Amino acid sequence: MAFRSVSFVRSISSTRQVLAQDLVARAFLDKIKAVAAQKAKGKSLIDTAPELKKALNDELSRVASKYKIENVQAVSKLDVQFETPVVQSSVETLLEGEKFENLLAALEKSKMEFEQEQAAKKAEAKKRQA
Repeated sequence: MAFRSVSFVRSISSTRQVLAQDLVARAFLDKIKAVAAQKAKGKSLIDTAPELKKALNDELSRVASKYKIENVQAVSKLDVQFETPVVQSSVETLLEGEKFENLLAALEKSKMEFEQEQAAKKAEAKKRQA
């Protein structure tokens, strides 16, 4: 039991040392802390430039005026639903409503018939030669 606790403490301390040296991990953790601080303050999680905010408001006001909506904020809360397109499988189109198993059975049947015809031709050719 003591060995486990020693190895656990050793792994934690070595992980801290590696983490302190890893600049990418440090930058990632710093960014996570910054986002958590912004969220706690109630600010927007995405840093946007004032030009982008102005462009967004212009577009929202354009949509509001086009559809005669009184409030620009109401435009951003519109319920937008997209239709789910019907996708037709190319395999089903090629099969033309037939089941794959039926097509395989028909293929096996025609293969067997072909092999029987070939065997009959060979037997007939042997009879002629004899």
